Amino acid sequence: MATVLSYGFIKPDAGDESSIQWGPDQADNWQKVNDHTHDGVNSALVSFGSLTKELQSVDSSGWISEGDGIYSQIVSMPLGFTFDNSFMVFQITSGDDAGAIWYPEIVKDGENSYTIYSNDNTLEFDVRYI
Repeated sequence: MATVLSYGFIKPDAGDESSIQWGPDQADNWQKVNDHTHDGVNSALVSFGSLTKELQSVDSSGWISEGDGIYSQIVSMPLGFTFDNSFMVFQITSGDDAGAIWYPEIVKDGENSYTIYSNDNTLEFDVRYI
C-alpha cells in the first residue's frame, strides 16, 4: 500500500513495483513535479531569503583597452556560482550614474567567469548574484 506524502506525492512501499497501480502513481508524481511552483500549496515555499546570494564589487583598475574606446574586464564569479545557473544584476557605484542598474554586454568565458565590456574605463560597479 503506497503512502501519500505532503503535497500529494505518492511513495510506494516495498513490493509496490509489481502492483498494477505503481505505473499510474509514478506518472502522477512526475506530473506534480512538472506542475509545481513552490508556492507553498502544491510544493514547499521557496522564499527569496532562502536563496544563496552574493555581492561582488568590481573597481575600475581592471579595465583593459580593446581599442576604439571599448574596454573589457574579466570577472571571476564568487565560489558556488556558475554562469549558466546564476541571475546577475549590475549596479553602477561610481560617477553621476551611481545607483543605476547597468545592462552591460557580457560574454561567458568559462563555468565561473565572464568578460564584461564598457565604453567607460572609470566605471565601478557591484554585481549581485542569485
